Amino acid sequence: MTNWHLKFSLKRTFGELKIDIKSDSLKLLELEIGLGELEKLTHNRLRRVIHKALQFLRSQKAIIESIDLKTIKNKFSTDFIITSLFEANYVFNKYSPNKFPVADFSHLKTNLNTEKQIILNSINFCKDLINEPANIMTPLALAEAAQKLSNKNLQVKVLNSAECQDLGLNTFLAVSQGAAAKPYLIEFTYNNSSSDEYIGLIGKGLTYDTGGLSLKPNKYMYGMKSDMSGAAVIMGIFKALSELNWSVSAKGLILACENSFDANSFRPGDIIKTLSGKTVEIVDTDAEGRLVLADALTYFSQQKEINKIIDYATLTGSCAATLGDKAAGAFTNNNSFLKEFGLASALTGEEIWQLPMFEEYKTDLESSCADLLQCAGLPDASLAALFLQEFIMDKKPWLHLDIAGVAYLDEKDDYYEMGPTGWGIWSTLQYLKPN
Repeated sequence: MTNWHLKFSLKRTFGELKIDIKSDSLKLLELEIGLGELEKLTHNRLRRVIHKALQFLRSQKAIIESIDLKTIKNKFSTDFIITSLFEANYVFNKYSPNKFPVADFSHLKTNLNTEKQIILNSINFCKDLINEPANIMTPLALAEAAQKLSNKNLQVKVLNSAECQDLGLNTFLAVSQGAAAKPYLIEFTYNNSSSDEYIGLIGKGLTYDTGGLSLKPNKYMYGMKSDMSGAAVIMGIFKALSELNWSVSAKGLILACENSFDANSFRPGDIIKTLSGKTVEIVDTDAEGRLVLADALTYFSQQKEINKIIDYATLTGSCAATLGDKAAGAFTNNNSFLKEFGLASALTGEEIWQLPMFEEYKTDLESSCADLLQCAGLPDASLAALFLQEFIMDKKPWLHLDIAGVAYLDEKDDYYEMGPTGWGIWSTLQYLKPN
């Protein structure tokens, strides 16, 4: 075996990250990737470059022997760098086990503390859920995977469509009524503290989205197995919490369904009464995510013990077009809440960027025959957030994260491989972590 060297150069500083690796190749190589000035280097940027480095290491089937962090560890923890290396080395090879190479540095896991190993495992668990094809990861399969997470620290409750009907989750059920797959509500409760106040975490759970009667073109339908990324994030978060045993109180909610079409499908022009009592005029059956979230937000808002709410949803192409895969769009009714979460997200490399909910936009959601229009054109990401805000009861602090651009990458780029990212798990756990 020949020793290789992978060095991350930091211009105008003395810091560097050097990784010694070995490979079957006889060629000696030193690879340098510039990061710019250390003072301007962010967790997001470093995490991206680590992904870029792993693309090369994997192509060489490299075996990493050691990591020399030198002065870079003054700004970035060893745990962060090694966790990012393992997270970047993820592959989904269940259906083609010999196709995808990985770099071998499993022995470096001894440098990770238990907390980071749990977080890493939860991110990879989330990615596995998203990578499953929609014929396998049905709403029922998602509910069964959630039930397997149940333990002494985590209670999991699953309600079927009849029970959801009794609760009045009409917009949720409308989305699913054209699909053969039955819908399920999945609720998580984690309470390991003396507090009787919970944070509520909601994930969009569309296991597949054809667009319904407003049928998507094929190029936009391919990859729609990822429309349950928000749900997978919720499951990853609660999997981690149940193993970390932190002193926090949290509830999770997934409304799992499929948006398809048949003679029973909901239609543009339909009017549906939501759980909140407000009526919504349907404009586009492909804007189904906000309907599912509307009932979910009301369901959690009505629970007095829940004092804050975050939702995660691959909601709008508008947000993805605005921010690309560099940051999630963030909308809120409480800027202090957003700031607190933003500090946590910056430390994990999962950036957010606040987008507006101007009052002037509200008139666009006025319907001539119902309380609200479901959607109204551009700017769709902001209008979707304003629509969702209508279903927050008692002005509870709420953060809406549109993860359409960051949850799943439709194609490989200079930094990331194609596929799910697990975005939101690490940042949320950082936010929830007790002081």
